Amino acid sequence: MQEVIVPVDFSPASATALRFAARLVEESGMQLRVIYPYTSLVCRASYERSPDYYLRRLEVALTAWVSQQLGPPYDAGRVDVRVIDSDPAAYLLASSQEATVALIVMGLPEHHEGGGRLPTQALSEAITAGGGCPVILIPAGYEELAATQLAAPLCGRQSKTYRRRSRLPAGLS
Repeated sequence: MQEVIVPVDFSPASATALRFAARLVEESGMQLRVIYPYTSLVCRASYERSPDYYLRRLEVALTAWVSQQLGPPYDAGRVDVRVIDSDPAAYLLASSQEATVALIVMGLPEHHEGGGRLPTQALSEAITAGGGCPVILIPAGYEELAATQLAAPLCGRQSKTYRRRSRLPAGLS
């Protein structure tokens, strides 16, 4: 089954990206993979308990947050929620090459210190330049209604030009 991956960080921007991706999945019949990157090596020095204890707590919190964001029609069978102990960029770059991954949807943060391109933008360019799957960036503050209205047309009315250049599965092309 084809998948849409959404990396989240519990921010409003990632919540909007999650709901957008859920709408795409609902319209296309694909599976949703929600990931929260967690690097245990960075956090290990402050552990008072075993790393597995904190990992389990993060998994429970992530599952509850996803359920809250998606609301009552949330179908746990169609949503794969994972806390990954990995560098998020490396994980997404590798995942974008998987045959089952059709699309990655990421939220853009509202503020960025230092100016220039956002790390999310650079990552999306690296994924697509490397022959990975398409990436959709959802800006912070994007109207929820606009996001769900945009998701429906993406699931059936793509231009022929876009279909030829992408690896979108039949449900999205």
